[in-house]
Amino acid sequence: MTSIRPMQPNRLLLRSALPLTAGLFTILGLSCVAPPPTISALSGRNLAIKVFVFGADAEDAKDAFEGIHSNNQTFTVVQSGGDADVLIGLEKDSAKCVEPTALCSYRISYRVRNPKGDLLKEDSQTILQDADSCARLCKKVLNKVAVTVVEATAAAVQSGAPAPAASASAEPEPEPPAAPSASVSAAPSASVPAWKIPPKGSTSAKPVDPPKAEPPKPEPPKAKGKEPKICGVGTGPKLPPEEAEKRVAQIDALKRLGVITEEEFDCLKTAYLARL
Repeated sequence: MTSIRPMQPNRLLLRSALPLTAGLFTILGLSCVAPPPTISALSGRNLAIKVFVFGADAEDAKDAFEGIHSNNQTFTVVQSGGDADVLIGLEKDSAKCVEPTALCSYRISYRVRNPKGDLLKEDSQTILQDADSCARLCKKVLNKVAVTVVEATAAAVQSGAPAPAASASAEPEPEPPAAPSASVSAAPSASVPAWKIPPKGSTSAKPVDPPKAEPPKPEPPKAKGKEPKICGVGTGPKLPPEEAEKRVAQIDALKRLGVITEEEFDCLKTAYLARL
């Protein structure tokens, strides 16, 4: 009588199932940071923005902005059109995370423009969070960064008022000419220069020497133009060469898209290359 052996699981199938299982955990969000919470500033209001990010962990920051839609259905990140263009630069402002006093901090600088290109909002600040564990702590801080910027953008778009332009330093006005002296105004003849008239009570017929011309006063130095505010986020500690090159490539792409100006590109590039 022939015995029937039970079927053995195929080891190859078991091996191929492991990555699939890990992928399912990722899809279910069991190994990811929860998306940003509901934002009250977006309640009952649609907001679509274009987001341009450069600097430290730019890809993760862009994901945080896009993740806001999960709990805020009226908010979307778009590729064209929209209610505003948001540019944000990031710099990691904390040292390597060490438990149990875990800390992650980002220094950010951002600006908001309407579709016409008018500046609605511009600001710089530091956003941080501490915890007992380093696990995914910085991604949680990036969620806070995204929420902070979106709240400011929603308020700026609702207001619609352009941000006040930086006041230029006033040039000193030229001094008015001195009023003529009484002796000059009382000169007996306009054809005779005032300096040739002898002083009152003088018996000498010799004309008085002409007054010496005063040397011109040196013009005050003109105030040096201020660096664009977004450039401040480029400074920081030393960077690995590949990271510095990556950031220069980011801002170069933004310059070609017309998101940042030539002046902004130059100062950011200088800041990044100085950190090599």
